Amino acid sequence: MRQLLLTNSQLALVSDEDYGRVVTAGNWYADVHKKRTYAYRRFNHCKIYLHRFVLDYSGKEDIDHIDGNGLNCARENLRIVSRTENNLNNHNIRSDNVSGKRGVYYDLTYKKWKAEIKHSGRKYYLGSFSLFEDAQQARIQAELRLQQGLSPR
Repeated sequence: MRQLLLTNSQLALVSDEDYGRVVTAGNWYADVHKKRTYAYRRFNHCKIYLHRFVLDYSGKEDIDHIDGNGLNCARENLRIVSRTENNLNNHNIRSDNVSGKRGVYYDLTYKKWKAEIKHSGRKYYLGSFSLFEDAQQARIQAELRLQQGLSPR
């Protein structure tokens, strides 16, 4: 694994096998995008992201950084996924979330923890629970089922 110096003294990581091709392509820059930083370069007035360049991929699917680090463009850290699959890796939670877990919230009216998950534009209710841990486990199980291509319930 090799380090590639970007603007603002940021570093991107690339596999040894890709380093030569990446360096000879030209200068690479840091781009902050939705709380993540990605490496890119300009070519014919278009941005080319380093993760797409490494995989030589220009399709419509997303490229997922498995470890969640947008600057880790090592080949073994990248995979082509659908937007839905990529969103499952999004661990950002809302600022008003008191549970600390996506899809788990406390219902003040019923005094229960509730769990839900969104998939393909549809919200799935996973149940209400007396214990936070049970609601959290329901959410985790639904995420695992979706990753396996199954229904979340």
